[in-house]
Amino acid sequence: MATYNRCASGPCRTVGTLKIRCAYCKTTYYCSKACATEHWEEKHKLTCDGSDAFSPLRSGIFNFMGLPREVRNKIYEEVLASRLPTTDQAEYDRVAATISNGQHDLANRCRDYLDVFDRRIMVSPEFTLTLVCNVPIWGFKPLVLARGLLLANKQISQELKEALYAKNTFLIQIQDDHVCDTSAQEFRNYVAHFLKAKNLYISIATPKYQPGERGFEASVNTIKRQLLTLIISLEQAGANLDSLTVRYTSCYPGEIEDLRVDADGLAAHRQARVIWIMDPRTEKMDYIEHATMKQLYLHSSTIAAVLCASKIPVSNFRIFGDISGPDLSRISRRFNIPTPSTAELKLDKYGQRLNEHAEWFRDMAKKHPDTAETCLNQARFEEQIFSTRASAIRKVAMLGPPSSDPEYARLMALARSI
Repeated sequence: MATYNRCASGPCRTVGTLKIRCAYCKTTYYCSKACATEHWEEKHKLTCDGSDAFSPLRSGIFNFMGLPREVRNKIYEEVLASRLPTTDQAEYDRVAATISNGQHDLANRCRDYLDVFDRRIMVSPEFTLTLVCNVPIWGFKPLVLARGLLLANKQISQELKEALYAKNTFLIQIQDDHVCDTSAQEFRNYVAHFLKAKNLYISIATPKYQPGERGFEASVNTIKRQLLTLIISLEQAGANLDSLTVRYTSCYPGEIEDLRVDADGLAAHRQARVIWIMDPRTEKMDYIEHATMKQLYLHSSTIAAVLCASKIPVSNFRIFGDISGPDLSRISRRFNIPTPSTAELKLDKYGQRLNEHAEWFRDMAKKHPDTAETCLNQARFEEQIFSTRASAIRKVAMLGPPSSDPEYARLMALARSI
C-alpha cells in the first residue's frame, strides 16, 4: 500500500508518494531536489536536528513505527476491517454453501438473506455524522476502535484511513426521499464521504411514488441526478474500485425481479398478460398493465444509462434488483459480466412464459369440443401471472381454513411477509 506525504517546501506542498527526503533528519519529504534545496536555505537548516531529531523512546514504550509496513497493515486490518460475529459468520457460510452447490434459489431468498448480513457490517455515513479526524462514522464504527492510533501522528493516521477505505465496503443510499437531498450541495457533501472507498454498495430505492402518480416523473429525475452526482464525483476523484454492487428496489420491492421475463414482455407488448402483485402500501392485490410497466421501467432505463456511461474502472461488478432484462443486458456488456439468458424458457408470442397447465387445458379444449368453453376458461385462469407474494396469499386464500380460524390469520401473515 502506497504511503503519501506532503512536500515540506512552502510554495509547493505537493501530496504524493515522495521519494526525496532530508539527508540528515530523514523525516522531511520533498517532491524534487529543487524544493529540498530551496527549503533548506530558507529555514530547514535552522530547525533540522539531524539523526537526533527525536529523542529515544522511554523504556517500556513500544516502537510501533519500527514495525515493517506489512505488519502495521495487518494490525490496521485486525482493528478496522468489518467482520460478522462468529455465529453469524457460520450461518452466512452455511447459506452461501447451498447456493454454491447449485441449489435453486427460489425468488432469490438466499441471496437476499446473505445481503442482510453484508449490509449489517457496511460503513454507511448518513445525514447525522460523528466525525473522527474528518472521517465520518455511522453504523459500523471502525475508527472509534482505533482512536488512539488515529491521533498518534500524521503518518499513522494516513495509514489507518487507507486501511479503512480499502478493507471495508461503504453503503451509499440513492433514493427519491433521501434525507441528504434537501439541496444539491448537501448531497455532494454526502457523496464526498465515499470518494476514497475501494468497495462500494449502491442501494437505489424508489418507494415514494408509484407509476401514474403526480410525482413519479420527478422521482425519476431525482434518482438520475443523485446517481450522476455520485458517478461524476467518483470520476473526478480518480476512483479505481475493487468492487461495485448495485441493488435497485422499486416501489414494488422484489416483485418485478421475480417476474423479469414476464415484465419485459408486458412492457414491450400492449396485448401481453397483466401481472398481479401485492401493493406494499395497502397490502392488497393489484395488477400492472402495459402502460404502467413501461413507466415503471423508466427508473431501470435511467440507472442503466448512467452506469453504462461511467468510466470508473471496476474489478468486480454485481447488479441485481428490479432491473429490466434489456437494461440488465446493456449493463452486463459494459462491465463484462455474464448476460442473463432466457433461451431455455418456453415463451409465448409476447415474450412471456408459457404456463404448462394452461397449455394442457387448451389441448383438452381441442380434443373435447363439448367441454371446450370450460377448458378455455380454466386455461385463462391458470395462465394469470402472480408475483411470489401475491401467489402465496392467493394459495392461502384458496386452500386455507375458514377465515375465522386463527391458523388462517397466521398463514396470511406469513404469506404477506414473503
